[in-house]
Amino acid sequence: MPSVTTAYQIGLAWQEGAYNGASPVIDYRVSIARVSDGVYSVYASGVIEKELTVLGLTPGVRYEFKVESRNIIAYSELSASISILAAQIPNAPTNLSNVPTATFAN
Repeated sequence: MPSVTTAYQIGLAWQEGAYNGASPVIDYRVSIARVSDGVYSVYASGVIEKELTVLGLTPGVRYEFKVESRNIIAYSELSASISILAAQIPNAPTNLSNVPTATFAN
């Protein structure tokens, strides 16, 4: 199972397509894009497992991912995309105040 999603990494997993083109799948290629610009680039190729941990991300940025499988003939079409927000640190608490202790008379 891939690593969990954090501020700097996203764990991806996928399933093999319904048809392998009559030739076993050799490996996979994973592409990534920042949603803000939509320009995809290959993050990793030659991925043997059906999972990958994408590293080196920027906290608070939304990314899209697509995967292709490859057999002896060529790469498949791109999968549908998935959009994932890299986690980010929470905002600081607000309205910090002093709460006086209640006293009771005997």
